[in-house]
Amino acid sequence: MQPKSSSAMEITQFVKLNDVDPMYFETSYFIVPEEAGQRAYTLLLKTMENLNYAAIAQVTLHQREQVVLLRPYENGLALHTMYYPAEIHDVKEYGKNAGKDLKKEEIKLGEQFAQGLLKPFRPEEFHDEYQQRVKQLIESKSKGRSAPKEETPRKLAPVVDLMSALKQSLSENRSEAKTKSEKRQTAAL
Repeated sequence: MQPKSSSAMEITQFVKLNDVDPMYFETSYFIVPEEAGQRAYTLLLKTMENLNYAAIAQVTLHQREQVVLLRPYENGLALHTMYYPAEIHDVKEYGKNAGKDLKKEEIKLGEQFAQGLLKPFRPEEFHDEYQQRVKQLIESKSKGRSAPKEETPRKLAPVVDLMSALKQSLSENRSEAKTKSEKRQTAAL
């Protein structure tokens, strides 16, 4: 019953990294070589970096053979377990409504809205608030206190006309920018 990959990882093919849809990525791991494999690891890493390739391999994790993808990541190799195609389920309605009946003005407003919120991705800015609340609960319970009060959930906004909402948001952003500019000019005087 033991698959061949239970004792060693076997690379079965290389692929262009851009050809693999991240939808197939399940769990990510960092790969660190043992001392004896350092040279082979470095050669594999440099080859994949230079060619922008990834490697598809089979390995046994948690007593289950899995298809994995190895890719260069920040001077090392990352391993991603992969979903099999049968594990990714289509949703009948998905993608059916994309782009229908949109006006150029609406698309332009949408692009302006997105550009106004564009920032570099900094993962350290995002936090697992659920985990923080669990830690607070455990801490307060261990000290004999009652559970921290729950924040009142935000009410969902009523469904509104997207075009009107985008126009309002853009005008608010412009007026905020104008106010800041006026304050800077006043301060400069």
